[in-house]
Amino acid sequence: MMRKIHLILGLFLAPWVLMYAASTMLMQHRELFTGDQNRIEPAYALVREEAFQGVLDKSGDSEAAAARILEDIGLEGSHRVRGSLEEGRLEIRRDRPIGSYRITWEEDAESVKIEKQRFGMAFFLEMLHRRRGFGQAFWANDVWAVIVDLFIVAVLAWAFTGVWMWWNMKSTRSLGALCMILGSALFALFVATI
Repeated sequence: MMRKIHLILGLFLAPWVLMYAASTMLMQHRELFTGDQNRIEPAYALVREEAFQGVLDKSGDSEAAAARILEDIGLEGSHRVRGSLEEGRLEIRRDRPIGSYRITWEEDAESVKIEKQRFGMAFFLEMLHRRRGFGQAFWANDVWAVIVDLFIVAVLAWAFTGVWMWWNMKSTRSLGALCMILGSALFALFVATI
């Protein structure tokens, strides 16, 4: 049963394991892959500029106004907002790993400018790695968050089932014990010195 749990969790979560491994490698060795130590966001390109017919209450909430703008242009989803209705300017970031959108609303122009970020593999993997849910009102974010929670449980299950399988294989107990002691000692050393 332990081997089946170990195997089934591994097979189901293989895409997440590969994504976390690749994105961690890219973040750890960013300069090797992107030529820069800092995270580089791909540039934005203009998609379209269109008139915005909606009326936004200047005394209202910027978050609600941003949600309304996104709904009107067909880009509902997880987003962040900068600016305020009082200033007459909102910049909305509609975050997506495959290319985020930047939507700029300006009251004086009576329009919204829609720009899309170009695709970049390093940025894409890092966005997936940092993606989180339960804070947005969209089901896809919640499903992603549930799978990340399942991944956490799976990693704990892999540790438990791995130790259980090691203990039941008598021929590997000595080497396994040595590896566990050395690994724990090295971990403790790094925790104490970093």
